[in-house]
Amino acid sequence: MASIFLQLLCALLLVHCIFTQDYPPCKIRDILITQEIVGVVHGDIPQFEVTINNTCYCDQDGVLVYCAGFETMEEPDPTIFTMVSTSICLINQGLTIYEGSPLTFRYAWWRPSHFPLITSHVLCP
Repeated sequence: MASIFLQLLCALLLVHCIFTQDYPPCKIRDILITQEIVGVVHGDIPQFEVTINNTCYCDQDGVLVYCAGFETMEEPDPTIFTMVSTSICLINQGLTIYEGSPLTFRYAWWRPSHFPLITSHVLCP
C-alpha cells in the first residue's frame, strides 16, 4: 500500500512539474526595441523614434540597455532614456514597463544607434 501511494505521489509531482514549470514565463527577449526615422532636424540630420515594448503579460522593470557610442543633437526624454555610464542606459527610470504600454523617445543623429538589452527583472505573480 505504501509503495502504491509513493508511486502515485511521484506521478503527481511529475505532472505538476511538467504543467506548472518553476520559472517565469517571460524573458528579457519579451522587451522589444524598435526604431524608425520620423523626420529631419537641423536641415538634414535624421530624427529617430525608439519604441520600447513589453510583449509579455508579466511586467518588467530595471531594464538596462547597452548604449556605447550613443550620440544625439536632441536630448532624449530623461524619464524614458537615461545614460547611467558611458555604455549603459536605464529605461523608464528603472520603473515598470507594462504589456501594451509602449514607451517612446526621440533622438537625432547621422546614423541610428543600437540598444541591445542587458538585463531586466520579470515581475510575474
